Amino acid sequence: MESQFGVIVVCCILCVSGVESVQRNHHRSESLRIRNSTEADPEKYQYVGLVFVDRADSCSGVLLSPAISIVGCFCLMLDPYSDWTYPQVLNAPDQVSMLIDCVDLKDPRGQMRVAQQLSVHRNCTKAGNKVTYNYGLIRFEEPFLKVFGFADTLGLPEFETPTQIDGMIQNEEPCEVLGWDPQIDETYSGRMQRIESKLRHLDWCTETIFNLTQANDFGPEEFSPDHQICVSPVSEGTSGCVGDNLGPLLCGAKKKVLVGIFSFVPFQDCSELSLPTVGSRLDLVSDWIKKYLDENRAIPTNAGPPATTFPNFNLLHVSALLLLNMYHA
Repeated sequence: MESQFGVIVVCCILCVSGVESVQRNHHRSESLRIRNSTEADPEKYQYVGLVFVDRADSCSGVLLSPAISIVGCFCLMLDPYSDWTYPQVLNAPDQVSMLIDCVDLKDPRGQMRVAQQLSVHRNCTKAGNKVTYNYGLIRFEEPFLKVFGFADTLGLPEFETPTQIDGMIQNEEPCEVLGWDPQIDETYSGRMQRIESKLRHLDWCTETIFNLTQANDFGPEEFSPDHQICVSPVSEGTSGCVGDNLGPLLCGAKKKVLVGIFSFVPFQDCSELSLPTVGSRLDLVSDWIKKYLDENRAIPTNAGPPATTFPNFNLLHVSALLLLNMYHA
């Protein structure tokens, strides 16, 4: 009870400062934003969170357990623009935080947690325009609480066979890509976006991305069919963009499952083109992820300051619940 009490009380104190930090650093040109997508259902994706590095929005992540999220490893690098290899140099954990259950950045609500540990796949490397094994994991100081409708987790699928995702690719099964295009002025909604897409054949991904980027000054970008997948928007004129805070790739003909985590969008002007989104497929590293989840399942969290919580309920309701809890304690 004391932990929940502290979390709820601090939300009343820190909400204003939290709102200010969430609304900073949204400086994107009009040609670098998600285009013609649909707003995400606020009740459906409570496991998708926005990750901040040094208070600047950097990527989106998926909550696999109450205290662990998966992201692209680029999101955790101290210098994501330079080349890197093992041992990778990561940001300080206390500079990384995640906001869960915030559908609209203009009206922040949900829970924010600070990282305690950052981990990336040993093979995560960047060499020029090629990023490989783009997988990262964040363990938070305090777990997210599924209380008053806040937060949820999306478990890692049990991939039935090593070729399950390959079969989904061959069938070009439907997908959705989720994330934010942060506001740069009052004309932007700041709401979580959903891009309806479909898986594409690996040869199509390789050829399309090369053709889109071969004329770039810094050379073509590389798609890695051995561990990457790509999706394309199903509607003409819809596109993700370079710099967007995209996260999970959810695919499936009947039930959408987490098959990949966002890696990159080809460096092109998305205001005129419908660009594919590239993700790192999760079936190839499911053992690595499960091992990390198992090793950290019983680790106690720090007894530090209470975690920040943004309310989506009124203060009178909170007070009544607190009094009821104290009465029964």
